Amino acid sequence: MNPDYVFIIGREHPPQISSSLGLMSFIDAIAVEIHLARIFRRHFPEVVVPVVKPDEVAHVHWQSNLGGVDLHCDWNDFSQPETQALRDCIARYAGKPGSCAHLFVYIIFISPGQRLFTP
Repeated sequence: MNPDYVFIIGREHPPQISSSLGLMSFIDAIAVEIHLARIFRRHFPEVVVPVVKPDEVAHVHWQSNLGGVDLHCDWNDFSQPETQALRDCIARYAGKPGSCAHLFVYIIFISPGQRLFTP
């Protein structure tokens, strides 16, 4: 049976600290040893990328890595190590021809605007 992977990413933008908190709470909820969480993990193995742009977070850059490249503009070229790593990681689970795995759902934790929670 082919696994249905759940791909979870967080902290795409440095100031979105609440997105990291949401991601950690979600991971805590599915990691506990209760019946429903065990069923979820058995049917949906998770791939977690907690910080998409580590340079931006660590060095408080807004939309640029240490090389000065705006990573939002690099999702077509994949010229930077961060976008290449995420592309390659997703490709491993996205059901490439000959792969026994496939991507079931893609969850991204973001914090829109100044709100902590969004309806």
